Amino acid sequence: MKFLEFFLALLLGPVVCIILSLILNHKISFNPPLSIKLLAIQLFMVAIPEEIFFRGIILEILREKIKTGIGKLSIANIITAFLFALAHLFYHPPLWALATFFPGLIFGYFKERTDSLIYPIILHFFYNFSFLTFFK
Repeated sequence: MKFLEFFLALLLGPVVCIILSLILNHKISFNPPLSIKLLAIQLFMVAIPEEIFFRGIILEILREKIKTGIGKLSIANIITAFLFALAHLFYHPPLWALATFFPGLIFGYFKERTDSLIYPIILHFFYNFSFLTFFK
């Protein structure tokens, strides 16, 4: 994995949040969630468990069964990202939930390239942090 690729993926979170703010006519405000408790919840109760479940378990099971892909994306990653988006329907409005499909693809891409959950966890946490910074 190239560092530049990861750095660009990291920057994508806040950039997309700003673009969505403009598209949705949402007043752009920069209010980072600086509460240690909120950050800890985002890391230990959201990013880590979701990545263990979706990329560490589901993606790995699917990768064993499905060996094909489309370009740099495996079919297993695409299915996992779709399931990730469906799971978000339980606590997000439908459009927001379905939009998590794209970060899910990015998280899976880095899991497959590095065979590690560290990069998807960092990205997931930072994307959630960006969302909370610009939309809460």
